[in-house]
Amino acid sequence: MPAIVNVKDKDGRYVLMNRHQAERFRVRAEDAIGRTAMDVQDEEAARYFMALDQKVITTGQPLPFFERTVTQPDGRDVTWLTTKQPLRDGKGALQHIATVSVDVTMLKKAERARAALSRHFSPNMVEELVSMDKGFGPVRALDVAVLFSDMVGFTELCAELPAQEAFDLLRDYDARMAPIVLGFDGTLDKYLGDGIMATFGTPQPGPRDATNALRCAREMMRTIGVWNAERAARGQFRVEIGIGLHYGPILLGNVGDARRMELAVVGDTINVASRLEDLTRTLSVPLIASAELMSAVGRENVASPVELIGLEDGGAHTLRGRKNPVSIWVSRPAV
Repeated sequence: MPAIVNVKDKDGRYVLMNRHQAERFRVRAEDAIGRTAMDVQDEEAARYFMALDQKVITTGQPLPFFERTVTQPDGRDVTWLTTKQPLRDGKGALQHIATVSVDVTMLKKAERARAALSRHFSPNMVEELVSMDKGFGPVRALDVAVLFSDMVGFTELCAELPAQEAFDLLRDYDARMAPIVLGFDGTLDKYLGDGIMATFGTPQPGPRDATNALRCAREMMRTIGVWNAERAARGQFRVEIGIGLHYGPILLGNVGDARRMELAVVGDTINVASRLEDLTRTLSVPLIASAELMSAVGRENVASPVELIGLEDGGAHTLRGRKNPVSIWVSRPAV
């Protein structure tokens, strides 16, 4: 059994020690019988567990599972999940204390990794990354919504602001935008300096990916409006953003090498979304959505009429690097 299991009498002497504990403590199980924790453990750990044994003896109550991290002789930190249970004789009198401890170090490490991933990815992407155990798997073709968001004029601001103030502004912006993306089941694909790239529908498509992308964009605009009101009250300059939205096919797969891999999305849909975000500056609007994105929103049929207020046909525009014009919708008034 890959767990520590032992039984001690009321004097704290071992009457049973399983093989796993003996191997961990580098003793022979039979040699531990009749000895105390002070004889087989370091003094600090021994006193800690002997105090817990005494608590069980005094109260007659079990100690539910609890965690404790200890440093091994080799310098490694090991986290144990432990419980102590009273053992009684046929008359109900407490005679022994049973201890079970499980090494959960790797589990805790996985939990920390999952928590770290959850700060950047939607729950379904976290599950995808955690379950990734075959390295480079097959590439998938998906239809997804792509969002690019950027702070207008940040590059020029960097030339005027002190370095710390510029980074504080950028971090403040990201801290507001990132939770919105995750809140609408999006995946933060990249931080692009003063911008964000997000996808909706990766790694698995959903029934409202386009609508979630549009809702995310509208909420970003609303949040920027609230932030600007706060900044104005402090006498600070306004922050303007540009958002581009597109919907279409992408390829999803692992890139990198055997030592470091990451899921990447590639395809012309990414380029179009980025160019639409660039176009917001030319047209002086905060949001541009492609006709393909709006058509997908219509097919999903979950957006209310209120959510489409303020969006209007912006005509067809030729984007940098593309021959055929792209039909767009724009949001002109502040949301």
